[in-house]
Amino acid sequence: MLSLFRTNQLVANALLIFYILLLRFSSFIVPLELHPGQAGLLGENLLSIVPPEGTLSAVLSIILIFLQALLINVISARYRIARSVSLFPGVFYVLLCSCFSDFLYLSPVLMANTFLILALYELLGSYKKYYSNGRIYNAGLWIGVTTLFYFSSIIFLGAVFMGFVILRAFKLKEQIGLLLGFITPFWLAGIYYFVNDNLSDFWLRSFGNIGFFDFSISNGWVSYVQVGTFVVFILVAVFSYRTYTYKVSIQAQKFVDVFFWVLAFSLGTLLVQSNLQADHLLFLAVPLSFMIGMTFLYMNKRLAEAVHFLFLAGILLLQFKPFWFVAG
Repeated sequence: MLSLFRTNQLVANALLIFYILLLRFSSFIVPLELHPGQAGLLGENLLSIVPPEGTLSAVLSIILIFLQALLINVISARYRIARSVSLFPGVFYVLLCSCFSDFLYLSPVLMANTFLILALYELLGSYKKYYSNGRIYNAGLWIGVTTLFYFSSIIFLGAVFMGFVILRAFKLKEQIGLLLGFITPFWLAGIYYFVNDNLSDFWLRSFGNIGFFDFSISNGWVSYVQVGTFVVFILVAVFSYRTYTYKVSIQAQKFVDVFFWVLAFSLGTLLVQSNLQADHLLFLAVPLSFMIGMTFLYMNKRLAEAVHFLFLAGILLLQFKPFWFVAG
């Protein structure tokens, strides 16, 4: 199956629709045991409009993941991150975002990922550009919107800051522009709540879920499998750093460094928010999609197909757990 995506033709992204349906059709058959975490201001509004258990949530999540995977593939191709262009980053983003039943709905974390990817697009686009005030402001703006969906996203402001330091001479004026972009969504939301005489509710819903390493294991042994799976992927990415940066341009090396910073800050999100559930792991899917995609791209083709098939089979087996597993 992976061979279908080993291409530089962006039109082949249409095949991702069928891949997404394969990985997520269980949400229409198997009752989901969802445990949404503490959402941000916009995240709470999202959950009230689109209930997580409904069919609409599953359908919208499929559409959103397709658009996110498409943008990830555009980023990978446009900025030549790997030694050859493929659709693997988008494929593995879909796979990582569909690993477990906890991920198969339109969660605030999944929505937040959209704006994190957009921030990355603006960040990478600033490389070797003398004038990038617009991109810098936009990157901050998208991180601000991300934070309104899911509070712990606030830590990605540090990741974006480090990314600009890596990619350019990040001047004080540009740093202020990044901060102003970040503040803008809060300022606009605050004005709306102030006009409606509800400013205290704005502060509570935006910043009332601060916590420290409040991660809940609420799904038994499956939760340990979830955490273990992402730990394995992180270790694979870390030990593959030299492979990712071998025989690629200086630009690509710097971009890989940016992804590692985003990965590090993704882990840091565990330290700033309360009531974290399994879907919080979706943050890791953004940086890991690029890195695991390169791992499979550089792997022996037959081995890559075999490992991918085994992983795919394991995902489907876990998703249909209610049909074969009976708790004792």
